[in-house]
Amino acid sequence: MIALLSLALSAAAPPPSVAFADHLYDTGDYYRAIGEYERYLFEDPAGDAAAHAQIRIGQSYLRGERFPEAAAHFDTIAEQSRDPALRGLARLDAAAARSRGGEQDLAVQELLELVPDPALSPALRDRATYLLGWAYLLGHDPDLAIRTFGAAAASPDWGREARALASEAEGAKRLPHRSPLLAGLLSAVLPGAGYFYLGEPGTGLAAIAWNGLFGFGVYDAAAHRLWGIASVLGVLEAMWYGGAIFGSVSGAHKFDRDAWRNYTDGLEEEHDWRSATVGP
Repeated sequence: MIALLSLALSAAAPPPSVAFADHLYDTGDYYRAIGEYERYLFEDPAGDAAAHAQIRIGQSYLRGERFPEAAAHFDTIAEQSRDPALRGLARLDAAAARSRGGEQDLAVQELLELVPDPALSPALRDRATYLLGWAYLLGHDPDLAIRTFGAAAASPDWGREARALASEAEGAKRLPHRSPLLAGLLSAVLPGAGYFYLGEPGTGLAAIAWNGLFGFGVYDAAAHRLWGIASVLGVLEAMWYGGAIFGSVSGAHKFDRDAWRNYTDGLEEEHDWRSATVGP
């Protein structure tokens, strides 16, 4: 009797739903959403919403900024799915995850393959082109970014953003720049001079003072034939001298990185390119 009652209740139970998982996703609770989507796939792996749940798991990783997991999940979908449209969407979001994670070279390679893919809908091809422009821009290639954004200018979804970015990407060519080679050479000629070039006069003065102090110490010890002291001070002075050169070169690289990061952060805040990385 109990077995029959259990069977009857089981037959009357509604099919599993992704409604609650979608609610969690829409409210930004991405990690709980992943668990609910996985529960649905466990209970009904061939259900009507299976493809939706699979994509949303990857997109939850992507929105939660777990980029390697997102890329790996989308790669799995692309390898296993028999649906060309689903494979194309998965490959597009895998490329987006790699771009978001800083792997611009891989993202560019995948997006270049996707843009002409006939399996993608026109809307997804436009999104792929738009994302390709971002991948070029974040990969420090503004010229290709400008051309690619220009190619997306006619898109009904991304054309306005693409046109604005094609214009604003010109600013990347006018970013302030400091040459590591010149910074190092200046500090080689006068220890600390490279820091003045970088706009760090305090550090430059400190480097000049310390190198001057140790240099005088070496000279004075040698003049009094205190060879042991002169040798020790000479080693310390060589370290300070080399440190000033290395620090100037490193500072020039940091100057350029910071200028580029501030530029791209400003563009990302203004244009919110992340919205193009998620969606059917």
